[in-house]
Amino acid sequence: MWLKVLSILGLVGAFYLLVYYFTAYAGLTYLFYPLIITCWVALALVSLVLGKRAGVNLFKWRLSMDMIYIGFFIAAVQVCTYFLLGFMSNFGNSPYAVNLFSIVIYAFYFISIALATELSRTLLLTSFSRKNVFLGFVISTIFFTIVSISPLQLLSLNSSNAVQTFGQYVIPAFGSSLLATGLVIFGGPLASLAYLLIVQGFNWLSPILPNLAWPVVSLVTTIIPVVGIIVVFSAVQPYRLVRLGFAKRLEVIGRPKKSQNSSYFWLAVIIVITLFAWAQTGVFGVASAVEVTGSMTPAIHVGDIVVTVQTPATQIHIGDIVEYSTPDLPGPVTHRVVQISTNQAGELTFTTKGDANNAADPSIVAPSTIGKVVLIIPKVGWGTIYLDEGLSTAFSFLTSNLLASAALLIGLISAAIAGAYIHGHRTERRFRKIKS
Repeated sequence: MWLKVLSILGLVGAFYLLVYYFTAYAGLTYLFYPLIITCWVALALVSLVLGKRAGVNLFKWRLSMDMIYIGFFIAAVQVCTYFLLGFMSNFGNSPYAVNLFSIVIYAFYFISIALATELSRTLLLTSFSRKNVFLGFVISTIFFTIVSISPLQLLSLNSSNAVQTFGQYVIPAFGSSLLATGLVIFGGPLASLAYLLIVQGFNWLSPILPNLAWPVVSLVTTIIPVVGIIVVFSAVQPYRLVRLGFAKRLEVIGRPKKSQNSSYFWLAVIIVITLFAWAQTGVFGVASAVEVTGSMTPAIHVGDIVVTVQTPATQIHIGDIVEYSTPDLPGPVTHRVVQISTNQAGELTFTTKGDANNAADPSIVAPSTIGKVVLIIPKVGWGTIYLDEGLSTAFSFLTSNLLASAALLIGLISAAIAGAYIHGHRTERRFRKIKS
């Protein structure tokens, strides 16, 4: 099982790296759209061929019209929510061209991405046995969350944009992947395509879009998929949960209420985790950041995580540690307030200073609210620092050495195809032995 799983992960990861490689050097231009679409179509075809070699028709795998309707319904709710929020704020023109030629190109583009993603997701899920179905659910959700985020977005991550990157890309990608995986498991790839194609079609082809702040958009694209996965699990018959490995037979026969309560418990855990993760982005007034300088030593060391709460500026006192940003600095500043005064215009101003610095910072006009440090978690952020440095080093090496990049991509694709080919032959031999 694990040989096939790793082969599929390597194959899909290699295709995604190839697409991101082209995008990084050429951008999404009309000239390179056909090349990128070809890559996605190739991944979809490879997934279909590998599925057929394993004796699985991916399009018919666990096909359920009920789940297709549910996927369509969740997508419709999400699009309608966008429009309702747009009426409450305002609408703006689509950032994409709306002529006939561009519409055709965009349609081929997002359809090819959706097909490649969902067919490869289905191929991955078919590799897990009934005993490991929940493990497959988790691995598929996490893997397709990771590959759906551009490496350029991760490599541009710094202390000034970490909150926005996490809230705008990572959490919504996880919610979408969670729902898509659940739809595939219970309704096949057509169910997840019913959801994704409608949402992506709206984003790419609608001539007008709601002009919403990114926290609002991200919250919608997170909460609705999470609620959607609850609907998916609730719609599945208990005995089908047993057959697919999500519940035990005794739980369904002897203790149906307890089984149902257990399902609701884990779904509630998913919602709580999602809301907790969203709280860290600052949307609810709470945010966290990793300290990357030693300017606040010994109170805050490099690698510590600081948790801030948005606090009215009038409630800030001398000695409080605050986090703020200014246009002339590359990232947010986390320093101690050493002076509070009023300028000639009558505005409240703060003067801050790092505990390890010799000089104070220039005074700033206090915003209505400012992040006040309420908790310091020692050393936990070192993992993020090392990961950021490692990714930056690897990406710099690959982008400056085209031969190494090509060799890596060819090696990954070759190893993945070879592993899947070997597994396919083993499956055929076992099938022939059973028949004979």
